[in-house]
Amino acid sequence: MAKESVEERKGRADNSSSTEELEKLANDTDMYVRQNVAANKNTPVSLLEKLATDKAEEVCISVADNENTPSSVLEKLAEDERWQVRNTLASSSNTPVSLLEKLAEDEETQVRTSLVLNKNTPLSLLEKLAEDENVLVRSEVAFYEETPASLLEKLFEDEDSSVRVGVAENMNTPVSVLEKLAEDKEEWVRDAVRERI
Repeated sequence: MAKESVEERKGRADNSSSTEELEKLANDTDMYVRQNVAANKNTPVSLLEKLATDKAEEVCISVADNENTPSSVLEKLAEDERWQVRNTLASSSNTPVSLLEKLAEDEETQVRTSLVLNKNTPLSLLEKLAEDENVLVRSEVAFYEETPASLLEKLFEDEDSSVRVGVAENMNTPVSVLEKLAEDKEEWVRDAVRERI
């Protein structure tokens, strides 16, 4: 009997609903097979818990992104030393607000930036991110299409011109703010306003 190829095992890992089969595949030597098990919506919680400790980053990312991964496992993944795993949590709609709040303190800028784009990020957290020390995070808030006008009114006074450009380009920015930005000291901010009006 011919040995099953990696591609065949990956396909089974991706589509199987058999707990027994998924358990075998979760121990596969090929990282991509384990990654597919981690992403499979039929993978039982006990296997997701095991795969959350996998050495391969891609496997942990798939666990973090699986909608059936319980909060207790997500909490452990929020402590993962690999920022890409934490970044997946920051952008996942499965991540509870309490973990999103914790990730707002993450040392990695990209993790905090990803929080801005998460539809589950509450306004209170968006307000906190609008005051982030890193301009990339504040700029992401300014450009984000869901940022409310009240927050854009605060961001238009940001010291960094890229944040002010984001405010100028945001469709939620009130006309009164655009009028003030039309007289900004930076030409590219004024240009962004002209393109809006």
